[in-house]
Amino acid sequence: MTEAEWLACTELTPMESCLFHLGRSLGKRKWTLFHVACCRQIWPILTDWRCRRAVEIAEQYVDGLASKEALTAARDAVPVRHEKKWTIGSLARSVAGGSIGFSCEAARELWLRQPGFDCNDTAADAIVMLRQVEALRDIVGNPFHATLSPKTDWLLWNDGAVQKIAQAIYDERRFADLPALADALEDAGYADAWILAHLRGPTEHVRGCWALDLLLRKY
Repeated sequence: MTEAEWLACTELTPMESCLFHLGRSLGKRKWTLFHVACCRQIWPILTDWRCRRAVEIAEQYVDGLASKEALTAARDAVPVRHEKKWTIGSLARSVAGGSIGFSCEAARELWLRQPGFDCNDTAADAIVMLRQVEALRDIVGNPFHATLSPKTDWLLWNDGAVQKIAQAIYDERRFADLPALADALEDAGYADAWILAHLRGPTEHVRGCWALDLLLRKY
């Protein structure tokens, strides 16, 4: 896969293969946050509070904000229905249990099983997958492009304004404020056009966004 193909790709499998061949393993945190993002994209149908809680605790756990015991308790609290098809409960348990391999496929299937949708509608599936692809690109960035890491003095500029803004956006999911973060970066002297464009772009951002992670030094 070329850089142009990565940026234009609309399917997950070739992107995952590309990362593998480039030796760009995302690690457990990034992959978990990607699958959490897939769950949050179908949040309206995760109506059972126990399922939502399991996904939220999984997200907190990979950032060191929840204990292993809390994660296990949240997973075990999710009701289980023994069916061949994916259920909301089995999706939540898979994410909380670390078995995230098929969570994105499960999320698409569950969304398309709603009334008014056709599970066999390939066009509808492609639309849902495209949101997942965009989430993956937001988390990975461009594996063909080297980004200038911010220097400590940029991050400490104006009493640490850049990191304070970045941390608030991350903690509170205030992704609409990312353009303000880009402005603060420029004022601090950071001039990498790639990261500034990403922060100001129309992308639907998620936890694990590569640009935000870079500024918060999350790896």
